[in-house]
Parts: sequence; C-alpha cells; structure tokens
Amino acid sequence: MHNDRKRICEAFNINQNELYSRFVEAWCSPQKTRILEDGVVKETTEKPDLAKIPILTHFEKMLARALRQQSFMQKALTLIAP
Repeated sequence: MHNDRKRICEAFNINQNELYSRFVEAWCSPQKTRILEDGVVKETTEKPDLAKIPILTHFEKMLARALRQQSFMQKALTLIAP
C-alpha cells in the first residue's frame, strides 16, 4: 500500500504540483459517502482465494536478526552476572 507521489498523481489524473492543493481541497470539503445498490465494483468474478492475498514478509529477516541479538545478549549477561 505504499505509493510514491508519481503513482498517486497518476491515479488521480493530476500533476505533482497539484497534489498538495488537491488534498487540502478534499480535506476542507468532504463529500458524503454514496452507497450503491449495484455496480461493477460489487460484481464477483471469481471465488475468493486467501492464498492470493499478498502478505508482507520483508520483516522476516529483521525478526531473525533481532532474535539472534536477543539470544546473544542473554548469553552475554549470564557470563557477566553470577
């Protein structure tokens, strides 16, 4: 869900110089939500498959490193403390 300004501007069909002012404009004049009874967005084209949901995994290596450091620190403390 992380985007850069260029991609956000492409999605809103604006140039990068307009981005801030468009966000301020939207924030200052919110529109009421419309609930649609039907539409393309509500059409189901396939059965849900949870395996297709992207899962962030870029923290796996960081977690392993943190656990190794924690283990190292625990061993070091047992050597220092009687």
